[in-house]
Amino acid sequence: MNATNLFYSKGSKSFIFFFLLLIITFSLNGQNKQTKPALDSAKVKELHNYIKWSTNYATQKLFDSAMKYTARADILANELNDVNLSGLVTYNSGKIYYWYANTSRAKDILQANLDATELHDSIQLKTLGIYSEILRYEHNFNGALEHLILAEDILLSHDQITTRDSLSLGLIYLNIGRLHYDFENMKRAKDFYEKALLY
Repeated sequence: MNATNLFYSKGSKSFIFFFLLLIITFSLNGQNKQTKPALDSAKVKELHNYIKWSTNYATQKLFDSAMKYTARADILANELNDVNLSGLVTYNSGKIYYWYANTSRAKDILQANLDATELHDSIQLKTLGIYSEILRYEHNFNGALEHLILAEDILLSHDQITTRDSLSLGLIYLNIGRLHYDFENMKRAKDFYEKALLY
């Protein structure tokens, strides 16, 4: 075998070795990649029903029944092991404790959502909104304003403002206007009310 044939022979062996190494690497990566199992749609529907029922009972001031369904929703969310469903249950629980006038418990519950980094924007917005409302109820107007500004930042970070985003922005500006009214800063309140009207 001459030198040229030897070079090509070694080169092709190296290429084949490298190619096989790539295939093995990709197949191992594919095996190691965790695929998230699909959520049980019947259980997800059941969880949403618990949330709806707990909210309905809470609006009627039947808090024992509301708490019962909130607890069931929490158990189901843990079983389903989905961060957004857990976040939704957390938001609902915090809201119900706020309606029950237990604001410290409501804030403790909602803090889990405020600390979460992987929650869907819609759940973060709901959480920031209710947390701001709680702080306003406690006359912590600065804290309430800070949480509304965080909610505004989330919406304005979207590449495209949807109709739903527009409605949320309108409500945020309306609530910021209410806070400036609480501060007795009527000029700023009027500015934000007018800004809300745009949405």
